[in-house]
This record gives sequence, structure tokens and C-alpha cells, in this order.
Amino acid sequence: MPPLDEAGLPGAVASRSQNGLQFLVVDFAGGPAGGPQRILGAIVPFADSTWFFKLTGPDTLVARSKADFLSFLQSIKPAAQP
Repeated sequence: MPPLDEAGLPGAVASRSQNGLQFLVVDFAGGPAGGPQRILGAIVPFADSTWFFKLTGPDTLVARSKADFLSFLQSIKPAAQP
């Protein structure tokens, strides 16, 4: 992937809240010699841990799967405390 400059960062990063968790969702696209690629990712800090979720692949395939990836993120919730 080509480097992302500071001006492009706001368009590639979004904050979300769901189920009491704060998500940082990233969407990066670029074109190495093998063809356009894309990365969708989520960073979820929770308690003393950080969860990472990532979907990578050809740009067109990841673009078609973006709604499913975001739907999956909505299903994440902290485990019930005993």
C-alpha cells in the first residue's frame, strides 16, 4: 500500500461505539503491482487488552464485504462479568 499522508487520514479512519465499546475502524486502499488491494480493520481497546480485527484482499472483494465486516463488528460485546 502507498503511504497515507495526514490529509488523507480523516477519510480512512472512523470512530464508532457499540455495546459499550469504542472502535477505531480503518479503511485503506491502494495499488501495488499485483492490483488494487484494500484493508479494513478495527482496533477495540477493552479493559487491559486491545482487540484487532482485519479483512484484507483485492479491493473489489473487500469493498463487497465491507457491510458484512461492519455488521460483524456490531456483534462484538464484552463477556458478562461473573
